[in-house]
Amino acid sequence: SHWYNDVLTDLMSYDRFITVGSYMIVQDTKMTRMYSKTFGNGYPLQSARDFVAGQGKGRYVIDKQFEYLLYSQHHDGYLRKIK
Repeated sequence: SHWYNDVLTDLMSYDRFITVGSYMIVQDTKMTRMYSKTFGNGYPLQSARDFVAGQGKGRYVIDKQFEYLLYSQHHDGYLRKIK
């Protein structure tokens, strides 16, 4: 699912399985930019940002090293666990 609540629940559930230095990749964050104003849903991008600011605070960073092109379908979706 691409819905905000579903993605956030998945991130919170998988958190315990991710080792330091590994990634959780939130795909299709482009949907937030495309549809959030129309449907009022945060979609994957807002879920990733809220996870990093909430349960993942201080333990995950948004890693932009893979966003070297002007366009990405996974903008802010590379979440690297740092501790």
